[in-house]
Amino acid sequence: MHSDGSKFAVGYRVHGHLAVYLRARMARRDIECARTVGHPRARRAPAIPCPLLRGPATFPLVYPPQSSRPPRPRRSDHGPSRTRRAGSKRYASGGKMIEVIEVSKRFGSQEVLSQVSFTALDGEITGFVGPNGAGKSTVLKIVAGTVTPTSGSVMIDGHAYQDADRPGSVLGAFLSAETIPEHMTAFSFLTYISDVQGLERNAAAAALELVGLAKAKNQKVRRFSLGMRQRLGIASVLVGDPQNLILDEPINGLDPDAILWLRSFLVSAAQRGKSVLLSSHHMAELSMVANKIVLLDGGRVSRQGPLDAFLSSGSQQVYFEASDLFGAVAQLHLGGYHAEMFREGALVTNAEPSEIGKVIYDSGRELRHLSVVKQTLEETYFETIDSEASTRQVSETRR
Repeated sequence: MHSDGSKFAVGYRVHGHLAVYLRARMARRDIECARTVGHPRARRAPAIPCPLLRGPATFPLVYPPQSSRPPRPRRSDHGPSRTRRAGSKRYASGGKMIEVIEVSKRFGSQEVLSQVSFTALDGEITGFVGPNGAGKSTVLKIVAGTVTPTSGSVMIDGHAYQDADRPGSVLGAFLSAETIPEHMTAFSFLTYISDVQGLERNAAAAALELVGLAKAKNQKVRRFSLGMRQRLGIASVLVGDPQNLILDEPINGLDPDAILWLRSFLVSAAQRGKSVLLSSHHMAELSMVANKIVLLDGGRVSRQGPLDAFLSSGSQQVYFEASDLFGAVAQLHLGGYHAEMFREGALVTNAEPSEIGKVIYDSGRELRHLSVVKQTLEETYFETIDSEASTRQVSETRR
């Protein structure tokens, strides 16, 4: 124990080569693996020799899950216990679950994030999008507690994540499959996580069953495909049944069946009152599951709002099919509408469907199909990115 009596000084020991390997991996990746599996309170220890690295390395020391030291008494636990479920009084209020408040981050002289603010509510899937280099991964690491912001804060259910008594039940973050030790089996990796979080080992078997890896539980991770590693990474954050989920590009490498499973799982999780923060470049998939979209560009939130606002942000188009299509288009032009031939019908821009239907009926033609065409999430995404780029270019020119 440290001289200051800190409880972080107590190390959770794993004997043999496993301990050496995990310590080296954790040091190399800034403790991401340790905190991802439920240790936001990990602290750096004095340097120790490590044969897997060329010099002295440090490893995170964490409070052991089965220590004889009783937990600090609190009037209320931060986050749900294993028996608490969404729908209890604590989560029925619809309060903020993940709140990012004016977060900024600098690496040296480079500012990668500037005043980033958004919320991911319970019972919703929040899509997190942006071009490469926008700072999405940095934001997610800050939320997960593996990176410290230069300024600003992150609150989980109204509390700082590092104050959680049961971090594994508060937040589960899957940031990268690269942090999974390749020499371990799927089952040994998840049982390690279960031991660290003080859970029963059957939680590992249940998580493997949930993601479809039960039959591969004794295989080494090095033999896994990218899709299988992604599934194992997702399983690692489900072991503690967290109330809040953070997933960074979970669809990468998944086959169509796995994508369908993930889509169903995320929707079900949100319906059970969990908060899901989902980062992805797959706009079509996001538009199927997301309730809200946060668009990050150049380290800033350039736009955020309900999914419907992103799908209806462009000019409205009406698609119709009719007898004597060329005559119907000509009639619309005479009425001041802008119509263009499209597939087996025509598209009319900036018009209401009732207006178009009336013009066609009044002209004596048969209307065979009439619908409103919504802009896709991908189209809105690129329009916003292009607009932001143009604005920055004009600003730089004026300087």
